[in-house]
Amino acid sequence: HDMIFGFVNAPAESIQSAPSLFKNYKTFMQLNNELLIDNSTTLNEFILDSNTNDYTNCNFDSNFEIVNLEFYKSKEYKQLYDFMDDTNGFFYERWTDYSIKTLAISTFVPKDKIFWLDSTGYHDALDRISCPYNLQTKLDYKCYCNDKNDYSFSRYSCMRRFFDIMEFELPEDVPLEIPKYKGIAKYKRLKIRDPTENPFEDNYIKNNQKFVKKFM
Repeated sequence: HDMIFGFVNAPAESIQSAPSLFKNYKTFMQLNNELLIDNSTTLNEFILDSNTNDYTNCNFDSNFEIVNLEFYKSKEYKQLYDFMDDTNGFFYERWTDYSIKTLAISTFVPKDKIFWLDSTGYHDALDRISCPYNLQTKLDYKCYCNDKNDYSFSRYSCMRRFFDIMEFELPEDVPLEIPKYKGIAKYKRLKIRDPTENPFEDNYIKNNQKFVKKFM
């Protein structure tokens, strides 16, 4: 099919890590107005708050993505990337690859060519988990996870904003209101001391055994 970009997570980035990112993006768009397409057909609202005309800090995480590489070779993407690179924000601030990708995708890709990769069971080193809320979905896909730890629709994610823009209904059993958390979530990077160890594989085996014992 002709889809262009698929993603799993939509994290909200800290503005402190990239204070000049969106300002430089807006400068680029003012200088290259001819590249704009109809905002009503794009995900421009994903990155731009229409009420404040400011950056939403929303991103598409690039750790797990499916993309038509022709987009990254396109004139629009190359021009935006080169302009942002020339501002040296990658060096003097904490700009990420997915920040630039998100700005480009939200600006130049029709929103009906963008899709969410649901039911992947994705779990990264920051402990961000994509866990289905619906029990039957868990059984169908053999997921062993706690939906209370789901990152996709948490307060730290922009997934709900994506669903609002796309006019999608929330997946079954996902709370309409963002769940309240006590304290601040702490994501710790996994430290692997022995390079021969594979904790992900060990955890998978243990979790699979628990799943089989509980549901099979």
